[in-house]
Amino acid sequence: MEKGNLGPSSFSYKDYKEHNRKFNEQDYILVVKDEDFPDKNVISILHRNEQIIEDIDEYDMGNKIFIVKDKYNPDVLSLGERFSVNQLFKIASGNIVYNSGNEENPNFPKVKTFHSNLSEIINNEIIEIFEGEISEAKSTFRLKEDILKPLLSDNYVGLNNCFFITEDNKTMKGPFVAKKKDSEERFVIRKSEFMQFGEYEMEESSFVAFSANDIDRKIFIPGVNELPSPRIIDFISDEELLKEFEIKVKGSSNDYNIDVLNSFIEFIQKSRLEINNNASVRRNERLLAIIDAGENEILSNIDFINRLPQMKFVKDEINKLSEKRLQLNSEITRLKAQEEKLQQDIEKENQEFESLKQDKENFREQELINKKTILETEITELEVRKNNLSSFVNVEEERLSKELATIKDDIRWKQKSKQELEYAIQNLRKEFVNKQIEEQEKLKELIQHKKYFDFLSGRDLSTYNINDEVKYPDLRIKDEDVKYENYISFRNQVLDILARNNRKVDSHFLDNLLISIHQNTLTLLAGLPGTGKTSLAKLLVNILAPAEKIREVSVSRGWTSSKDLIGFFNPLTKRFIPSSTGIYSLLKQLDYECKNNLFLDSSLAYVILDEANLSPLEHYWSIFYNLTDSKVNEDKYFALDLGGTEQLRYANNLRFIGTINYDQTTEELSPRVIDRANIIRLKPENFNIDNLIYQDIKKVLLRYRDIIDYFELLDFKNELNVAFNDEREQLFRDIKDEFKKLNIYVSPRVEISIKRYCNVAKKIMHEENRPLDYAIAQRLLPLINVQGVHAKQKLKELQEKLPEDKFSISANILKDIISLGEEGEIYENQFNYFLTLSHA
Repeated sequence: MEKGNLGPSSFSYKDYKEHNRKFNEQDYILVVKDEDFPDKNVISILHRNEQIIEDIDEYDMGNKIFIVKDKYNPDVLSLGERFSVNQLFKIASGNIVYNSGNEENPNFPKVKTFHSNLSEIINNEIIEIFEGEISEAKSTFRLKEDILKPLLSDNYVGLNNCFFITEDNKTMKGPFVAKKKDSEERFVIRKSEFMQFGEYEMEESSFVAFSANDIDRKIFIPGVNELPSPRIIDFISDEELLKEFEIKVKGSSNDYNIDVLNSFIEFIQKSRLEINNNASVRRNERLLAIIDAGENEILSNIDFINRLPQMKFVKDEINKLSEKRLQLNSEITRLKAQEEKLQQDIEKENQEFESLKQDKENFREQELINKKTILETEITELEVRKNNLSSFVNVEEERLSKELATIKDDIRWKQKSKQELEYAIQNLRKEFVNKQIEEQEKLKELIQHKKYFDFLSGRDLSTYNINDEVKYPDLRIKDEDVKYENYISFRNQVLDILARNNRKVDSHFLDNLLISIHQNTLTLLAGLPGTGKTSLAKLLVNILAPAEKIREVSVSRGWTSSKDLIGFFNPLTKRFIPSSTGIYSLLKQLDYECKNNLFLDSSLAYVILDEANLSPLEHYWSIFYNLTDSKVNEDKYFALDLGGTEQLRYANNLRFIGTINYDQTTEELSPRVIDRANIIRLKPENFNIDNLIYQDIKKVLLRYRDIIDYFELLDFKNELNVAFNDEREQLFRDIKDEFKKLNIYVSPRVEISIKRYCNVAKKIMHEENRPLDYAIAQRLLPLINVQGVHAKQKLKELQEKLPEDKFSISANILKDIISLGEEGEIYENQFNYFLTLSHA
């Protein structure tokens, strides 16, 4: 079986995380160290659960896993110290989690686990199949891949771990164990008793093939892979064969006389003809070849020469050996003379070498003297240049100091001018308010005069209202138009539509966006111009609702009250005059649905406030303030008093999505707005705005009743538990304490909102800390507006409570706040969340 085709299913850590399962010795992931990053990463090979193996889901997990030091087990050795490069081992405890570092650098592994979750393979739990060459005569084995020699030396030599050997990739022999390495770097091997020894056919089900660190490997997994019955083969070295033969001969006679010698010869001849089975034939052939090649040594081993001194051929052999001894003595004398001559030549060569060495040292010394002279000249030149540069630097420093003083004077003058302008603006505002009051009194007088005029002229328009003629449609969503079974199904369809409109986002980002918008009346998207705030808002609401329930409002400078957003009641005509935003007609549609009990099966209404802080939100949006913390029941709905006789009611089915920038043209958000809104910061993204075709957006209409269920709204419910567990409550309390040190008060409204958000988000986001990370980033960090060195130190203490590996979103925003305050220019020691919106 090839890796990548192990079965119909694949393994993802998300399945185990969802069911709170952990790995064990029978349920593990087989891995090998990553050669590129051997102290940090491992390469995943397969997942095994008892007798079942499956491939790793590389879409969810990638093919590498990041190994993190376990702070609760500091004594566990590092990855590099515990395992060799190509050693197989396993993740057999704990679990695997998402690696947030992959978001910052896509080259990092997608998942991670602890050092302490790694363990070695149990003896013969995995049996490797090595390619190479076997020498049965010497009982040795030479590896084909030299790069695997350290693996065989460290994990097999002298141990009981067994392995198979293949010479042709069609059959494999074994199992073997390695005894030692010989002088030729070959491995001395012997048969293993772990399983039946023989030659096995290599079928597809017999092994698992994979590639790791650019090496092709094969393994046999007992209990998983199936082996056919082996062909029984013999395996014995020449040395063991001779010992066996010696024992057999010695055990077959009592005395070594001439009759025994004849019997021995007959025994050899009989061995040539003896055929019992294939193994015996092969052994006999090898044994006879050894006997023919070394007859004298065999006879010596079994002590024939000492027992049979009368044999003539033995005497002849002794004479031959004596002659050979004389020849060897003569050769030794000649070699000694040659050795003395060579020694004299060596001494002569040594003398010449010493002479050359002395000449070389003298030459090198002169060369160093020349280099020293050149360097001293260069140092002198550099010192002259240094003195010239110092003079230039002093002149420039003096000039820049004067420029800096001038700039500081300009800043002080501009700051003074700013204060004067602010004072003038305040006076103008007071004058404007007083003028409004005067004009209002005059208007009342005119109204009174007009009433008298209408009465005298016989006119009475008080009962006529043009709005009474408007007919409002029934926008309930039919069951056959509902295209989702649950929240996950709905979320995945929205992700797909966003991707097809060139807005690919992570699932947890969309989860956060949907929860924030639907749990809060007001949600603000913040960031630099061009980051896609408005386009994302338009795209999302056009997916969720029909056009009749959507209004896109471009906020203008100078808006001062709800009449600019909705309209006003004209006391002269006793009619309501709508503004050009279309909000009034939307409210009338919601009023119609409320009166006719249609809202539960209809979608929510959405209003996009583009450039929401061009005018103060707390002025023109003030009519909705008291509704942000309220809920509705069957006998209690939201009520809006628009003046005169204009009274509207609606369920909690209206949401505002605002986009804000932060520069000299915009208004600062008041604490009242910040306390009520989710502020979501968008980073700049690369996308083609030409691809956003809103008229072709596929609808996934979401009903109000499903929104109540998915996002746990308070409407039509008696109570809802929003408490954290003990561990999460303690963490949140510690973070609130850090804010208290900064003199920032976290209101009960904000705390309840955070807990409501987290209780929903933890059910649909895979990462444990992600919900609280989002909640802190958009409900607590916008509260930061502090100054001074002491504030900076307290912010860094808060930073320690929000480590980047657990709270990446909040940590990055807080890092931007601190970094901007440390710039040393306009924002020195001024730490404000909204200043980061122009540096996001």
